Amino acid sequence: IGATTAAFRLVDAVLLRPLPVSEPERLFVLATTVIDADKRPDYRDDFDYPTYREYSKTVGPHAGLMVVGITARHAALFRNSDVPEIVMRQYVSGNVFGMLGIRPAAGRLLTPNDDTTPGAHPVAVLSHDFWPRRFGGDPAVVGGTFWSGNQQFEIVGVAPEGFTGTEPGMITDVFMPAMMNAQAINSPGWSWFRIWVRPAAGQSPEQIRQLQQTRLRAEQDARVAQSPAATPKEQIDEFLRAEVRLLPAGSGASHVQKTFRRPLLILAALAAVVLLVACANMANLLTAQALARTREMALRVSIGAGRWRLIQLVLVESALLAIFATGVGAVFASWSAPLIVSMLAQVDRPVRLVLDTDSRALAFGATLTLAVTLLFGLGPALRASSVKPLAALKGGDDPHAPRRR
Repeated sequence: IGATTAAFRLVDAVLLRPLPVSEPERLFVLATTVIDADKRPDYRDDFDYPTYREYSKTVGPHAGLMVVGITARHAALFRNSDVPEIVMRQYVSGNVFGMLGIRPAAGRLLTPNDDTTPGAHPVAVLSHDFWPRRFGGDPAVVGGTFWSGNQQFEIVGVAPEGFTGTEPGMITDVFMPAMMNAQAINSPGWSWFRIWVRPAAGQSPEQIRQLQQTRLRAEQDARVAQSPAATPKEQIDEFLRAEVRLLPAGSGASHVQKTFRRPLLILAALAAVVLLVACANMANLLTAQALARTREMALRVSIGAGRWRLIQLVLVESALLAIFATGVGAVFASWSAPLIVSMLAQVDRPVRLVLDTDSRALAFGATLTLAVTLLFGLGPALRASSVKPLAALKGGDDPHAPRRR
């Protein structure tokens, strides 16, 4: 139970938990299909800013596009410190917070006016996770400044509680306007962000995908026409096979998701198999116990207990055992899940997950308790309730077997 709960907490935090934003089911990330080094189908979801401009022109009023940079470590020097410290910084377009329907916990959030001219908007928003951890939740931090690189930034607000960015596995500390990454704005081939898409009302994701696919095909044809005559046909065919995808992003989009999706699902499946084996073993033990309690059950039937009453008795006993096991398992899960996260982290790419005990974890625990109670308790309960009181009270060896005459 502890292993299964730990696996659920990890899978939920990385793959399932919806972002705390407005209509997360209407969020998508733009990607293009590629063939990786091992000749297997894959996709890329990182883009440069000139490409983002072209995509924005293509969709027009049919969808809102957002720039969400890859969260990265960066040194920052705050006013109340003489030593630079490492923060997780993320560049985002000025329309991100508005399109996600997020309201500030303090001050204000970034707006499109903060993201119009390269290098001209040195403002920043702190995450609610970073605010108490670094500043003790002091509201006076709004209006303060800090240095990042050789530029001074003003803190204009704090993001709401629960919103730690859009990359599961990474928790952003500071949000900055995309235009403050000035050297990359007009640099083709410098891929440093994902393009998030929210289709307009009445527009389907497939309609948006078709618009972008048409633009991509025109770009492909133009590049093929300009390619050297000696370019291998296989390489051209592979280039022309690239397609646009809109990946559902209601639960976020991150390198951690892409890298660990398969291992986490395998881990969850293995934990479930181990749980099934444990339940089977417990069912065998309880069945043996039911045989030992045959006379007790026969006596209960003799004084008026119905079959459902006996089933209820055994299931309640099984539920008490399952509840106790779930309590012990929860302690194990609270320790093991963070341990696994620490094993996923790399020196240059730390992994942080929100593993708080919320309603989803509590609901899973309650469901798991009920499920294991039925898995290992229902069979023995049915067997115990099928006792034949007359044969059992006479001391028959097997009250369930037919009598020989």
